[in-house]
Amino acid sequence: MSLKTYDPKGVVVIFDGLPISGFAPDTFVSVESESPMFEDVAGADGEVVRSKRNDNRATVTITLLKSSVSNAIFNAARLRDEASGAGAGQLMVRELASNSEAFAREAWVSERPGMEYGADLGTIEWKLRVADLRQRNLGIPNSV
Repeated sequence: MSLKTYDPKGVVVIFDGLPISGFAPDTFVSVESESPMFEDVAGADGEVVRSKRNDNRATVTITLLKSSVSNAIFNAARLRDEASGAGAGQLMVRELASNSEAFAREAWVSERPGMEYGADLGTIEWKLRVADLRQRNLGIPNSV
């Protein structure tokens, strides 16, 4: 058995050509598909048929510290979208050690982030919608 090491600094996020930084201390990126790859139905006699769903939409949630300068990148895209519909950009999330990647040619801020204030700095959660998510090498480690 060989020792493997995960380093969160090896997770690279780029939106609209700009690197994102200042991530939250816990989960800072999550990718959730909109639909299952297949739906199935069982007939009265028990025969099961599945139908391929070609829906590659997804929600990508990026959580940043409130102090992150990258909040301005998402906020500017949100404001552009509200004003003119021109806020979509490419999105790439890559984990370097495993070469895992999620990529979309079109991603946009789908909702205004909530606001919270407390004794600690806190975070801002940006929800991006993706029209056509492409993923590869999910969790397949290289020799690290």
